[in-house]
Amino acid sequence: MTIDLTKYEGHTEGPWDLELWLHDEAYIYAPEIMTPEAESTSICKMHELNQTPEQILANGSLMADAPLLLEEIKRLQKALHTEQQIVQAFYEYRDECCFDHCEAWMLEKGHRVIVDGQSEWKEEEE
Repeated sequence: MTIDLTKYEGHTEGPWDLELWLHDEAYIYAPEIMTPEAESTSICKMHELNQTPEQILANGSLMADAPLLLEEIKRLQKALHTEQQIVQAFYEYRDECCFDHCEAWMLEKGHRVIVDGQSEWKEEEE
């Protein structure tokens, strides 16, 4: 699954804070847009609508962490991309000079190998 992060461009910067009011309402605020009349500057207002106070707290906490979650997704996507480049470079090197030796070593150690352009587990053939 790939998430299109461009749809989040322009969002109110974090951190966001959650504030519970009277056990049946919650507001999400961003200090960046806070004014003395805080209710009018909240990012989101939640009210009971068939939710327990615990659900309001949990859902509100998840929403308030959205900027942190977005940053973590970006960090993980970047790390995954880097790892994919390293693996691709290894396979290009392997294909050029030492395919049989490298594949045998990887199979012996139980590592993944590339089969038909896809990374998968491959059983050693007799």
